Amino acid sequence: MSSNTVGIRVGRLMEISVQEGFRSVEDVEKQRARITAALDTIPKNQLVVIAADWRQCQLMSQAAANAMGPMIGDFNARIERSAILGSPTSPVAVLQFLRVVRESRHPARHDRGHGRARDRQVRRAADDRSVRRHLPGHRARPIRT
Repeated sequence: MSSNTVGIRVGRLMEISVQEGFRSVEDVEKQRARITAALDTIPKNQLVVIAADWRQCQLMSQAAANAMGPMIGDFNARIERSAILGSPTSPVAVLQFLRVVRESRHPARHDRGHGRARDRQVRRAADDRSVRRHLPGHRARPIRT
């Protein structure tokens, strides 16, 4: 199985690849150690820009998800911007990660005011796929909010 990786290879771009996912609080703490090690390679006053690939990440255990938000939040002072890739084939994992990101409480994260709209889009896409699977040729109607 591939592993989760964190690295700063160019400038202040932190690249995160989540291949194994997070099944336990111990897995989250290992990720904390990887992030800390990467941050130790650049000046303490340098903010990072994160590009994270979560497309292979499966649904986290409840304990891991509960630990992940505060763990990410512990690094807020070092993060300027972040972008995360999620899998369109795993809408529940994407929704879980959106919740975790909200719980990290970074003041510049765009999801804070717009998360509900994005959550609806993810749910709508999942509903649409489900309907197509069970009723070929039918398209789900948009959800009015």
